[in-house]
Amino acid sequence: MSFSLLAAFLFSPFLIAPPVKVYLIAYNTLSALAWGHVLVSLLVHLLNLDGNSDSYLFPLYERAQTAYLRIGTETAFVQTFAILDVLHVVLGWVRAPLPTSATQVFSRLFLVWGITEQFPLEVQFSH
Repeated sequence: MSFSLLAAFLFSPFLIAPPVKVYLIAYNTLSALAWGHVLVSLLVHLLNLDGNSDSYLFPLYERAQTAYLRIGTETAFVQTFAILDVLHVVLGWVRAPLPTSATQVFSRLFLVWGITEQFPLEVQFSH
């Protein structure tokens, strides 16, 4: 985040107590780092950078089919923290429409927990 964006965020006309601003900055930073970790884990798996595949010639397509087994739990864990986004709206800490935020968050949670966790064998043996 550039200094001007940080300054605009810290000194915006939308009045938020300084501790809340610090919390929101920390929350968004940790969220970005967590999603970055998921992305790096996916790339390590897809590109076989950790050498877990039998061969470096193992097709990318084949590794992509096992990506959920590798990062599914991490993705679900990180996505679950998005519930806090809805809480931030309810508390008035961020200006966002509650119905939109709730729909986005809970639809993703439904996909992560309500669908994929119900069919673990199908996910595991999809290739």
